[in-house]
Amino acid sequence: MKKEFIICSILVVAYLNLAVADSNHTIEVVPSSQTVNLNSSFSVKINITPASPISSAACNITFNPSVLRANSVTNGGMFETWLGDLTITIDNSAGRISYIMAVSSATRTQEGTFAIINFTATGTGSSYINIENPIVHGTTDLTILNGSVNVTHADSTPPSVQVIYPNGGEILYVGNTENIRWNATDDHGVSSINIYYSANNGITYNPIVIGTENDGIYEWLIPDNPSINCKVKVVAYDYASNSAYDESNSVFEIRRITPTLSYSPSYFNFNLLHNVTAESTLEIWNSGNGILYYNLSETCTWLSLNVTSGSSSGEHDYIKITVNTAGLSTGEYSCNISITSNGGSGTIRVNLTVVEYDNIPPSISDVVATPPLQDAGKYVRISCVVIDNINVSNVFLNITYPNEAYENFSIIENRTGNIFFSNRTYSMIGNYSFFIYAIDSSNNSNKSISYNFEIRDLSAPEIKNISYPSMGSFGSNLNISCVVTDNINVSNVFLNITYPNEAYENFSIIENRSGNIFFCNRTYSMIGNYSFFIYAIDSSNNSNKSSSYNFEIRDLSPPSVEIIFPSGNEFLSGNVTIRWDATDNYDGTNLKITIKYSPNGGGLWINIATDEANDGSCIWNTAGLDDGSNYVIMVIAQDNSHNSGSAISGNFTVDNTKPSVKIDRPEKGKMYIFDRGIIPIIGKAVVIGKITVEVTASDIYGMQKVEFYIDNVKENEDYSSPYSWVCDEKLILAHTIKVIACDKAGNKNEEEVEAIFFNPL
Repeated sequence: MKKEFIICSILVVAYLNLAVADSNHTIEVVPSSQTVNLNSSFSVKINITPASPISSAACNITFNPSVLRANSVTNGGMFETWLGDLTITIDNSAGRISYIMAVSSATRTQEGTFAIINFTATGTGSSYINIENPIVHGTTDLTILNGSVNVTHADSTPPSVQVIYPNGGEILYVGNTENIRWNATDDHGVSSINIYYSANNGITYNPIVIGTENDGIYEWLIPDNPSINCKVKVVAYDYASNSAYDESNSVFEIRRITPTLSYSPSYFNFNLLHNVTAESTLEIWNSGNGILYYNLSETCTWLSLNVTSGSSSGEHDYIKITVNTAGLSTGEYSCNISITSNGGSGTIRVNLTVVEYDNIPPSISDVVATPPLQDAGKYVRISCVVIDNINVSNVFLNITYPNEAYENFSIIENRTGNIFFSNRTYSMIGNYSFFIYAIDSSNNSNKSISYNFEIRDLSAPEIKNISYPSMGSFGSNLNISCVVTDNINVSNVFLNITYPNEAYENFSIIENRSGNIFFCNRTYSMIGNYSFFIYAIDSSNNSNKSSSYNFEIRDLSPPSVEIIFPSGNEFLSGNVTIRWDATDNYDGTNLKITIKYSPNGGGLWINIATDEANDGSCIWNTAGLDDGSNYVIMVIAQDNSHNSGSAISGNFTVDNTKPSVKIDRPEKGKMYIFDRGIIPIIGKAVVIGKITVEVTASDIYGMQKVEFYIDNVKENEDYSSPYSWVCDEKLILAHTIKVIACDKAGNKNEEEVEAIFFNPL
């Protein structure tokens, strides 16, 4: 095995050294974030997107070992030779995977999966999944996108899903693309979406897509399966494999595209003098589906068309027909216009009579305004039939408005055969009068009687484009907006909201507008489901009410945690009171507190307490812990909505070892006279006059002070080495000198020496 490892390492080094260092490659964890259940297994991918051709990669992975356990690392298939089975080491105690390696003889230019890592969620909370020390094709100048995982308790609640489109009544055409839209939510996130369609009212379903993202929209190419009983079903899955579905509320139709040729009129009659021209209009349109392509032809020298081909997807095309009598004798003529198309064919008969002279005025009949009572801003069609034995030269419409102003304009261009018309909107409220005036090519004229129509405000305001988030966060602004328009004027717009406790509020949002957009942007302090609708009224008291819509307010914000003690740089021993301040935007009282410590700066986390009340303090017994200066603690607060917030202290020292201490002066078996050691003696030290007590004290993490006592009465303390005290007390006969050494963690050690004193003054 060792031999294989050495060979493998040599190969990797060879490939990496052969590479030319390029920059801007991207290495990332996919998915970048996810939520999984406690004790469940899941996988992440390590993907690489090359900026230029690559042939090798290597990296390490780190994670939170108190939350995750790494099970295996397998080949992602991006490179030919997978070296991981020989090189990879998994250290779950440290949260580290080392030496993930792969190489290829050929280069790769497309995004691919370098490695697949399988984890088991062993603890609740969040964990980073970080890429460390990556090398791609010999370069470390990379874009690194790390990942994270949130582990929660088992989830048995299925997602909520709603089909938005198509939801019933729509007509979709074969070969077109339509956006299937839905809304799916889950407490812990929606992992994937399956979409199906049915052509038999939901009895059986065919798959459209399996495992797409929950982005609320999917582009569907409509299949060649016509039916009037179609439905769409959307199935949502969460990370615990709970599922729910919704289907179209009613059936929609899938229809094939078939164009149909329509035209008008089917014939033309012209009565003209010698050496004149006359025009009329042929109307062609597609009354079916899709696009109609057509061609026109004629064989008469006295007849011409301004257009001989065209297309229509439903709009009407107007083709000018011109008749010229130059060179024609008095008499009758006829000609056919042929139409061929992909939606049928047709023939239009054109009849021409050439006469010597004309003194007959045009006739005006069938004058009508449709409708006679119309809504302001909507179309009124005024039409009439004008016929002349030779040619109608012009037709005028003269309209008098409710304010007595009038307008006279030609409608000669708006004709279908002998029918002339005007199709216009009118916004002024009141009664209108009008008449028709016609003149022929010989200047014979005629005028109709007066007619009337009336314009009123009959339309309620239109409410559309209601926009709102399906979910909002407690304490954060939530914006509801809509577009309200009216043919005359919007007088007021109201928002009616029903709260989770069934109370409701109705208030005007007329002042909150930008053009035709009205909005309300406010916070909501009650957790739960809200419903609302929009009510609008115009200046004529016409009103409209929207459908009811729903949104939910949840507590989505994690608690805020501050560690008060130890915050960093402290020296601790024995029982330590950990103190913190944890708050929540919704309910800080019922927070559950978990406390952990790490002896190595966060590499390994060990529980101190779990699900503690948020009372701000907890006793931690450090006795038995190894001494060290790289300790940190983490305080995690979780609210009732399973949001978690945490804080990590700075590094502090745990020191449970007493300092060393030794009295260097006075020593047993010596006599001191006025602070000088003079004579060695047997037995206790003898001190005549004053003496300087000298002490050696030390601790690996630092000393705080040394205290000096005579017969257990504290006389002095010294905070710096060398530690000493000049004893000049009035002392006679035997007394005990005691010193107590205190380190920075509060550990104490003491030493005593007995001496016979002669210092009466």
